[in-house]
Amino acid sequence: PNINFMGIEIVLKDHHTIITMNPGYAGRTELPDNLAVCFRPVSMMVPNYALIAEIMLFAEGFGDAKTLARKMCKLYILCSEQLSQQPHYDYGLRAVKTVLVMAGGLKRENPDIEEDLVLIRALRDSNQPKFLADDIPLFQAIILDLFPGAVIPPNQYGEFATVMDEVLESESLQLVPKFQEKIIQMFDIFNIRFGATIVGLAGGGKSTIWRTLAKVMTELRKRGSPDQRYQEVTFSILNPKCITMGELYGETNEMTQEWHDGLASTIMRGYTNEESELRRWTVFDGPIDAIWIENMNTVLDDNMTLCLANGERIKLKVEMKCLFEVNDLAVASPATVSRIGVVYLTPTDLGWFATVKTWAITKLPEAMSQTMKDHLLSLVEKYVTMGIKFQRKSCKEPVKCVDVNLTTSFCFIFESLCKAEKGVDFSAEDDVLKKTIEQLFAFAFVWSIGGSIDHGSWEKFDIFVKEAFEEGGLTVAFPPTDTVFDYFIDITEKEFVPWAKIIPQFDYDPAMPFFSLVVPTADTVRYSFLMERMIEMDHGVFITGLTGTGKTAMVSKLLGDLEPPKEEGGMGLLPLFLGYSAQTSSLVTQATIEGKLEKKRKTLLGAPAGRKVLIFVDDVNMPLTETYGAQPPVELLRQFLDFKGFYDRDKLFWKDIVDTIMFTGAAPPGGGRSEVTPRFARHFTVLCVPPSSDETMSLIFTSILDGFLKKFDPEVQKMAKGLVAGAIEVYNRISAELLPTPAKFHYTFNLRDISKVFQGVLMVDKRKIKGTDDFGKLGIHEIQRVFYDRLTNPADQEWFANIIMEIQGRAFTTSFEADAIFGTKPIIFVDFLKAGADVKYYEEAPDMSKLTGILDDNLEEYNVTFSNRMNLVFFQDAVKHVARCSRVLRQPRGNAMLIGVGGIGKQSTTRIAAFVGGLECRMIDIVRGYGLNEFREDIKNFMIQTGVEGKPTVFLFTDSQIVVETMLEDINNLLNSGEIPNLFPQDEMDKICGDMIPVCKALGVPETRDNCISTFITRSRENLHIVLCMSPVGDALRIRCRNFPSLINCCAIDWYMAWPETALVSVAERYLANLELPSDEIRGALVLLCGTVHTSVAASADRM
Repeated sequence: PNINFMGIEIVLKDHHTIITMNPGYAGRTELPDNLAVCFRPVSMMVPNYALIAEIMLFAEGFGDAKTLARKMCKLYILCSEQLSQQPHYDYGLRAVKTVLVMAGGLKRENPDIEEDLVLIRALRDSNQPKFLADDIPLFQAIILDLFPGAVIPPNQYGEFATVMDEVLESESLQLVPKFQEKIIQMFDIFNIRFGATIVGLAGGGKSTIWRTLAKVMTELRKRGSPDQRYQEVTFSILNPKCITMGELYGETNEMTQEWHDGLASTIMRGYTNEESELRRWTVFDGPIDAIWIENMNTVLDDNMTLCLANGERIKLKVEMKCLFEVNDLAVASPATVSRIGVVYLTPTDLGWFATVKTWAITKLPEAMSQTMKDHLLSLVEKYVTMGIKFQRKSCKEPVKCVDVNLTTSFCFIFESLCKAEKGVDFSAEDDVLKKTIEQLFAFAFVWSIGGSIDHGSWEKFDIFVKEAFEEGGLTVAFPPTDTVFDYFIDITEKEFVPWAKIIPQFDYDPAMPFFSLVVPTADTVRYSFLMERMIEMDHGVFITGLTGTGKTAMVSKLLGDLEPPKEEGGMGLLPLFLGYSAQTSSLVTQATIEGKLEKKRKTLLGAPAGRKVLIFVDDVNMPLTETYGAQPPVELLRQFLDFKGFYDRDKLFWKDIVDTIMFTGAAPPGGGRSEVTPRFARHFTVLCVPPSSDETMSLIFTSILDGFLKKFDPEVQKMAKGLVAGAIEVYNRISAELLPTPAKFHYTFNLRDISKVFQGVLMVDKRKIKGTDDFGKLGIHEIQRVFYDRLTNPADQEWFANIIMEIQGRAFTTSFEADAIFGTKPIIFVDFLKAGADVKYYEEAPDMSKLTGILDDNLEEYNVTFSNRMNLVFFQDAVKHVARCSRVLRQPRGNAMLIGVGGIGKQSTTRIAAFVGGLECRMIDIVRGYGLNEFREDIKNFMIQTGVEGKPTVFLFTDSQIVVETMLEDINNLLNSGEIPNLFPQDEMDKICGDMIPVCKALGVPETRDNCISTFITRSRENLHIVLCMSPVGDALRIRCRNFPSLINCCAIDWYMAWPETALVSVAERYLANLELPSDEIRGALVLLCGTVHTSVAASADRM
């Protein structure tokens, strides 16, 4: 046969193309119809397993092959019917072949043993490792039914078992029989499979199993074992889900068409090039899903070949193995499950007590006698078992913790306190020391087993602890009042003392920014104490709790206090803050962390000499989950926590990270937040911060307000408590009664909202508050601005008005009419009543007409100054919105989100408010080809303008300008932390630091590089005001607010409702004023008609 190609006859050689395909399921794509039609479809029938097994058994040397084959197939049928259904169970042909290969090997090793027993051993050793503990008795019963009377002798592992015990003891690990059995099973699986998987819950000992196996095999080879299966082992570990598919296997650069090798392909190619008996393992420590594992199919089957996208085929050697360490195989494809050997770790195989015993041997002080250690272990075994059982049954954990996580937290808390330098006298009498140990045990027990439960479970846990200790005879003398969470152990006095006794005094500093004011409370004291202990132990903390409970502020304050060197009372910490959102990528996360660490060597990063870096990752559960549940940025952090380092994303070499701890914070899962994998959470002590009680909120804001009002009239000072109580009551009622819905997604109220009320109150000067009425008006006004302005319909606004009218007497000692607050004479505070004044005072506007006149004058001046004229009519609602926007822009870090349908005036309002406040209003220009890079260049200019030059600027951004969602990711970062990770390259940051030196000198700040950068970010954050103009139409805004929480948390929200008829009439009057008409009566009728037509059409549309 031949073909004519462009006039040239080309002779075709005989060739055949065969395609093998599995039916469509996860990770598989059907062939296109125009390609499939070129091939003849052949459907594969289910093979005759019994016949295949019989032939292979004969080939392996079995005499009674037919009977054994039938029994073996029957076993698999019964297993599939009677055992539990698990994603990692596989009874297909590959599983059958594995058993037959193992049976053949055993037959040759032991030719004199009965064939039945040989097959039973092969069936048991190849299948039992993957079964759950509950399925093993069933499996053994099925075997006994098929082979009645068979007595199976235990396997003899001689030198392997001896060396395994020695290795475990050298590592101070416990000799747990079931755990040792899993190490042997791992060895057996590797002898019959190229790929093996260890499946089990976090903290179950998966990593210890394969690391111990590697050490045992290496040690046996060093001792000259005659068994050639024992060879030295080397391994490389990677997490396949913390990098992209292209970074894992390699990809072609679309711009340059160059091939860039992947991490897995680089490791495997390097191992292939080695010529030795050394066993080389590639360990994939991360979730298996159908996206990346399907590319390994040719590696894991008999081909043992890695096929890359550039056509390269890497033939792997028998000395190499692939090991997968996973939490489960729930989303692995059937093709993958059939190709890999599975060792399943039931949580009870190792349990948590073995880890505590190892900790007691290796970590407790040497000065502590063995008697005391044994006493402590008896307490742990008795009470922690009960505590975990009660906690699982009766309490709720916002962040799920595995048992070993809780016991590890117990060990760290106890160890941090059981030290001579903390006041523990190890030379004291046994009775005295025993009492101290018991008290420390009780404290660590409460904050490890109970630290992760929500506030609603505190009371139940308190009752349980007191009753359990009393019944068990443990007399630790918890005071009967309050809960066990309200006390800490004073080691020197050997008694429990309330946290309330050590709350520091708060002194209000008028010069300090509002955001820096942190009022100490019982919560801040106890959680700061626990976090400080964990920092001493180099152990991470995962701090959770509802949004607005002060988690971030608490951590920021603690890290700030611990930043000075030890000589000055700190701990020499270097804080690094990261904020996650839905669009956060692992690449940006890694680049941010590496950028803030000191490069000691090419392969070593860490803190500067004598310092310790603490990375705080906020909203760690925000990144979007992939199709199969993985979160790459979280997997990257887990890789760091497990192995203390990263792979270089370009050159693919490993970089170690030293002197670095990680803290994380997140609200509970739900509303765009996902559950983080237990394999990540288990690295932390999980602490759940309770929502602030009314007493705590009252203490915080009364302390601030009392300090602020010291220079005001005595009568005004007396109003502080009433204003605080009123704000808290409004907050409590609006949180309980106006709940979020899909249409009111922003009705999420938290402590931040109350703080915004008092931030507004603190803007006033005592010269503008003449008496109690003025201060009452200010309080009502600020509560309105925070809560009332975000309400979306008249019914909710009326509900709010009724609350204000109800509480104003007792909260503000006022008795205003509703019309004077919400009607034609609303309370409005502004700072632009006196044009051109050197000091702009925040004061009440006397009447609406004066405000309208001032705004008209400013509009005229604006139109003279700028070429893009605005023709605006300042009716009452428009004036209110300008005043609201102006109030936000005068505040440091004042950002706003204006929500209303297109054309309602959001941008015009912002521009005039910025002009009135003397701020420059900037927007981005969307042109053809405008993308993320251009957007970031604009952001750089804004930040330099506000951070270096110190020029207050408004960045006006509308939803129509969102070209890619990553733009909102950047804005979310700006709102949350004031910076975008890796925005400025090194040379640009050097220039900024140079420009900031005179600024720092003027501010009296030492001109170090770190100070220059932090001052630049702080100034930029305070001077760059972001105003987002969004439309509520459709689901886009709701989804964006869910994915980027700072859009709500860090912005003042002003909801623009449809203009009322009076507003429309005002506009019509202005535009028809100069139109020639027969009479003023007709003019008036036309004006009214404009308003009537518009509103009646809207009303009819609503009825439809």
